Amino acid sequence: MKIIDVDRATFNELDPTRRIIDAPHAHRFAIVHLDSFGDYGLAWNSTLIEPSITPVADSTLWLGVDENLVVLDLNYGRVLVALPLHYPLFEIVEVGSAIVVITELEVLVFNQNGSLRFTEGLPDIATNWSFQDEQMSIELLDQSRLRLDLQSGKVLSAPSAFVKNALNSDRSSPHFPAPELRKQSTVLHHSLKHLPQHAVIAL
Repeated sequence: MKIIDVDRATFNELDPTRRIIDAPHAHRFAIVHLDSFGDYGLAWNSTLIEPSITPVADSTLWLGVDENLVVLDLNYGRVLVALPLHYPLFEIVEVGSAIVVITELEVLVFNQNGSLRFTEGLPDIATNWSFQDEQMSIELLDQSRLRLDLQSGKVLSAPSAFVKNALNSDRSSPHFPAPELRKQSTVLHHSLKHLPQHAVIAL
């Protein structure tokens, strides 16, 4: 697999079905070359942000940048998931059998086949995150922390204001996704250079 920066003209030469991320007002363009299936195009807005690309189990490739997420099937070269995100993508991390997609104000946890386990809205911007076993710890901009069980989606600990809002909310806002969203099969990813430290996986 190779990633090559290209210009708009080169990107536009690709078949539209191969332009897997195609932002309407893009300023940067790249080609992802897969030896077995050829070229796929990415077009995004943020000039200072690089696409985040995570291979999983030699069978899927998770790509994301800005507010877009795509999953490619490496066995057949087809798009499994193409998902616009509510918030800018920070990182995609494989943790055990889970794929964790961290965005500015939301965490999405997927199975390796692209089906969605659960989503969890965040009360403030995520700044750091770490993993141990099947648990995730997220540090927020206000310096509070939230811990999630990646198997069940249970919030193990959270700021008191977050717990109160969750109990009072109908969970229909972007911070508390509607129940039906938790059953969708979708996928995501992105990396933001000016964040403090990125995720650390505890082995």
